[in-house]
Amino acid sequence: MSRGLQLNDAKTKLIWFGIRTSFRRLSSADRTLTIDSVDVQQNDVVLDLGVLLDCELTLKQHINRITTTCFYCLRRLRQIKRYVDVAVMKQLISAFIFSGLDYCNVILSCLPLSTIALLQRVQWNCRDVTMCVLL
Repeated sequence: MSRGLQLNDAKTKLIWFGIRTSFRRLSSADRTLTIDSVDVQQNDVVLDLGVLLDCELTLKQHINRITTTCFYCLRRLRQIKRYVDVAVMKQLISAFIFSGLDYCNVILSCLPLSTIALLQRVQWNCRDVTMCVLL
């Protein structure tokens, strides 16, 4: 390639976006891309700027990863709730949970409610943790 740039085939990902019916019409040869004699294979999910993008843009795997991480942090925060006051717990929830929910949340704006319901559950559990500290 020009200017000394080389393709790192171990890190290079290819994804085609579309609906399931359009993918059925593509042959396996149409799903690969050849760049400088290197065949780049199609992936169903790629990671870009911390967001898991799937080929149909449902973002379900991305939401599952966010909720898994947030629920893990909530379990850990519940373990320390008797040692901190409400203000500190709110700051910890904001730092660990809400920052994860807010990152790139604009891409979730047009998704169906059934898809983002998991994220809503995370928010409800955050409120429950904060309320438990008050008791």
